[in-house]
Amino acid sequence: MPPAHLVSRTRSIVFLFSLALATSFADCQTVVSLGNCNTPELQAYLKIVQDAIGARWYSTMVKKEWPNLGSVRIDFLIDRNGKVKNLRVLSNTAGSALERVSREAIKQIRLPPIPEPLRRQLQARELENEITFTIFPN
Repeated sequence: MPPAHLVSRTRSIVFLFSLALATSFADCQTVVSLGNCNTPELQAYLKIVQDAIGARWYSTMVKKEWPNLGSVRIDFLIDRNGKVKNLRVLSNTAGSALERVSREAIKQIRLPPIPEPLRRQLQARELENEITFTIFPN
């Protein structure tokens, strides 16, 4: 992982998308915090990130039965070119199947580069994101 001064950490804005499945309820939540950098440019870029991950995750979720309830929390970086890097699982209470689907949803997204105005605001080379995927009983 790059030195802390080169990474903009993301942990206080919450984006929440939910999906009702046949036997359970699925939730995908991104938590973002950048201190004073909560700008419209950041919000717009994070919406692109969330929509891309959510679309991939949900398309897989509706095709499967999910016997295990729980959450998978994943941390990853987005570099200035929009490439996802350093994906790591922070916690997993749902088992390997949900972890695999969640990791793949993040790894497969294609993001645009971080826009120049946002790059200047972040003053960092990379944007760190933390996202939680959860399966609840219905």
